[in-house]
Amino acid sequence: MTNEQPREHRFPCQGEAALFLSDKNGHTSMSRRLHGRLVDISCHGASLALAEIITERLHLIYTPMESDRYHLRLVLHMEEAELILPVQAIWFNKKINHEELPFRIGLKFLEPLTSEQLKKIQGV
Repeated sequence: MTNEQPREHRFPCQGEAALFLSDKNGHTSMSRRLHGRLVDISCHGASLALAEIITERLHLIYTPMESDRYHLRLVLHMEEAELILPVQAIWFNKKINHEELPFRIGLKFLEPLTSEQLKKIQGV
């Protein structure tokens, strides 16, 4: 996957997040959640750091590209609630050194965040 430049400024963020695969409507989980950390975020996308990107023999990046059955969802924690968003992976890579969360994934939100949601996620 290529390293695309974000379309707007992303704000550094240290919040917890998770990725999982769901059915088309987002009602049924098709994989377990892989938990990680937000690296940065904007209204149109985010990047995450994860320890792994394969769960239950499903690659979180390639599986949705290869099958219409699977759709990628991002879980963001906002104050006392979770926000689950449909996303598309734009790029990913793996850090060469031995980091705890070596995988980096760039995501595009299919439905942009509102400025209010962005503020809550950032803890502003």
